[in-house]
Amino acid sequence: MSATNIIEFNTVKSALYKVIKDERLNGITLKSELISGSRFENTVFENVRFIDCDFQSTEIINCKFINCSFERCNFEFSRLQNCNMVACKVEGCNFCITNSLNTNFLSCMLTANNYEESEHKNATFINTIKEDGSMDEYANSALTLSYEQMAA
Repeated sequence: MSATNIIEFNTVKSALYKVIKDERLNGITLKSELISGSRFENTVFENVRFIDCDFQSTEIINCKFINCSFERCNFEFSRLQNCNMVACKVEGCNFCITNSLNTNFLSCMLTANNYEESEHKNATFINTIKEDGSMDEYANSALTLSYEQMAA
């Protein structure tokens, strides 16, 4: 799938349910796009930059994010399941009431995000930088962990 197809369905400012499955996106920037209410499955995102995008109520399942950045994006009421985030930067994003299951964070930087009432279940954090700039003491372990614990 090309970036053009994603941008086309997002420029319609209504929360249409879209399924993006078995795709590969590389080297694009999506800015101020409405992605809410969609489902991403078995998709690889590499060197993709998301700026001010709205992922509210989106399901992200079996996806890989490699060297991606998320700046001021909204993931409220979303769900991440069986995803891998590698060398990603997540800054100023809203994860309020968002849950993830079996999601791995490897060498990511998570800063200035809102994690109110959200949790990770069976999440793995390896070489991931927390909100305060320290390394995650839960590295190399898979356990249930709230976003508040992660950010502490």
